[in-house]
Amino acid sequence: MKKIKMKKTIVFVLIGAAVLQAGVIGYSMVEKQLFSSIAESTGASQDTEGSGSTSEASQTAQTSQTVDTAIIADNNDSTNTDISQEIQDLIKQSDPDNFERNLSNYKDLLTSFDVHLSLKNEIESLIKDGHNVKDILTTYAFLYDSYGLKDELKKLVNEKESGREWADIFTEYNTENPEFEPRSFESSYLDKLMGISGISNDDIMIADRVSCKTNVSIDEIIELKAKTSKWKVVNASLGIINSQQHLPYVPITAQMVNKYLSGDMTEDTVVDALIIANKLNTSSSDIVEMIKAGLSIEQVYAKVYESKYY
Repeated sequence: MKKIKMKKTIVFVLIGAAVLQAGVIGYSMVEKQLFSSIAESTGASQDTEGSGSTSEASQTAQTSQTVDTAIIADNNDSTNTDISQEIQDLIKQSDPDNFERNLSNYKDLLTSFDVHLSLKNEIESLIKDGHNVKDILTTYAFLYDSYGLKDELKKLVNEKESGREWADIFTEYNTENPEFEPRSFESSYLDKLMGISGISNDDIMIADRVSCKTNVSIDEIIELKAKTSKWKVVNASLGIINSQQHLPYVPITAQMVNKYLSGDMTEDTVVDALIIANKLNTSSSDIVEMIKAGLSIEQVYAKVYESKYY
């Protein structure tokens, strides 16, 4: 059977001249990957085994995350932004001069990242253990973008408390956790998944990413999504720090790209900068200047987070 792979395309490759003439480049996923709504055949690849994914065998050697069935059964995706007096007092005791700012940043994080109650409890457990709230919020924001695990939250906070710089911590994490690459699947397998009620192309993409991070099979993850209908709940049950219901897309126009083109800034580099600016909710011009100055992606993230939380 032919194997097919969800199409991964840089935004400039995807769009055609007619779209450019209209002044719109298109929509680039936050991960700078676009997946077509129709799977594209790879043509030459054949498989007589009928396996669902080319990467399934490699997954079995890893340890799988355990599904928290209580979170699935509760199926509650509401966001609780109430901060108990105990937590407020601890935040104030740790940094009296910046109490209002730290409390405001914490509330903003709960809302903007739509934090599940189980993950809110994990954050507050770290606060109760005496960890710096600024370090906790920075770590959570970084892991959210990376589909990080709840267990990694304390690990990275401890790394920062040991005296390391955020840029170095982020670089090491990204080295140990390479950028997600969508896998190839049998056409019949994709047809089966798409035939499940309530499952979309986005759901398959998200399930693939969650599966790669947790080593839980796509079938099981899709089953959880079909049962709950909420990625926030599914991800929380697997300890994933991400609650997005749909793939994030960044609108990018030709005018936006042309504005920043220069000798140091190619089309790809400009698109990278615009995507990062969108993800970090900061000025595109500021990100472009950082990249022009030679900062790495991890240094850019560290600089923006330090400005926001410290």
